[in-house]
Amino acid sequence: MNLLNKIKIKIYCQLVSKFSKIDRWGISYASLSGNGIEIGAMDIPLRVKNGVSVKYLDRISKADSAKIFPELTDSLVEVDIIGNGETLDVVQSESQDFIIGNHFIEHTENPVATISKHASRTSTRGKNIYGDTRQEIYVR
Repeated sequence: MNLLNKIKIKIYCQLVSKFSKIDRWGISYASLSGNGIEIGAMDIPLRVKNGVSVKYLDRISKADSAKIFPELTDSLVEVDIIGNGETLDVVQSESQDFIIGNHFIEHTENPVATISKHASRTSTRGKNIYGDTRQEIYVR
């Protein structure tokens, strides 16, 4: 690979990294309203505009996460719901206005089944937002 291509790739990666956070906030601000859940937010929950209510769902409590990731103890979100993020068995059907799953979907056993299950948990006009490690964002 020549030097020019290496420079192009480096610039592209820097731009994607810089603007992905802005894009996520912009999509969140424009798309989300009401009450919803974020799965596995850990120490980096998605920002939402004022008036939007988010409950945090994870497979383990904040205290248990702090034992595994002691360096994140001070910045971990308080987990509101302990449950399976793939099945959302602890969440009633059509009860959420939105579901957020950043850096989550790529860890699931069956992404299609997971997204389908999430869709059943959002209201008719609900939104599901997924961001993965490639900095792409998906909105249903």
